[in-house]
Amino acid sequence: MKLVKWNPMLTMSPFERFVEDVLGSFESGRRMQNDQWIPRADITEDAGHYYVHIELPGVSKDDVNITIADQVLSITGEKKITGQDGVNVVFNERVYGTFERKFTLSDDIDHAHIDAAFKDGVLTITMPKTERAKRREIKVKGK
Repeated sequence: MKLVKWNPMLTMSPFERFVEDVLGSFESGRRMQNDQWIPRADITEDAGHYYVHIELPGVSKDDVNITIADQVLSITGEKKITGQDGVNVVFNERVYGTFERKFTLSDDIDHAHIDAAFKDGVLTITMPKTERAKRREIKVKGK
């Protein structure tokens, strides 16, 4: 049997490859591993900001931690099982446990002004672009 080195870029969607180019390293994955699960994320942008939207249904905002260190944005937390005392679970598809997502940020993000909000089970992290990264129009002079 021949061993082949795994290349994560081959399993990424075109959007994930685009995000890799724009924001830097993008940790991809959807499966639960051990007691961890990986919440789904979307990344969008407008003229002045990048936005990371992470689905966290059933997670309390108090159980989410966001840190930035060495250009890496880390989102960690835990989805806890509630209301299971004295109940026999017959069927369970929901995931519980700890989670972690990491994104390597590019130099065109103003790290000092990153903000986060939690609404309707979605965590939105707003990352302002630096002035040099913002799109601007240049007028053509002359006749």
